Amino acid sequence: MPMQWIEVNGVSLRYESTGKGPKTPLVLIHELGGSLESWDPTLAAFAAAKRVLRFDLRGAGISERVRGTLPLDVMLADIADTIPGARYLNIASGYFMAVQTPELFLSHALPFLDAA
Repeated sequence: MPMQWIEVNGVSLRYESTGKGPKTPLVLIHELGGSLESWDPTLAAFAAAKRVLRFDLRGAGISERVRGTLPLDVMLADIADTIPGARYLNIASGYFMAVQTPELFLSHALPFLDAA
């Protein structure tokens, strides 16, 4: 599959969309220092039931690099603006993002995956 790119808040982010399901996807957020490939081991399970979007955060994977510091609020804006209204699942250090903006993140994936 060719690489796909989306422009969010003035930067280019690499993404991949897979699976079938509702119009609003489950968006997978990788750990700090990771990439969208961090979700490879579990992607098939999510994509079997849902439409799934995963992307490289700003400065991670092969998305556009950051010059200087990257404030948390900038990262959160990138995540929230990728697909407004989407539901998000994060791993590892992404927990801190979920604590800061709980309305964006799923607290537990299984109920969401079982929902119609």
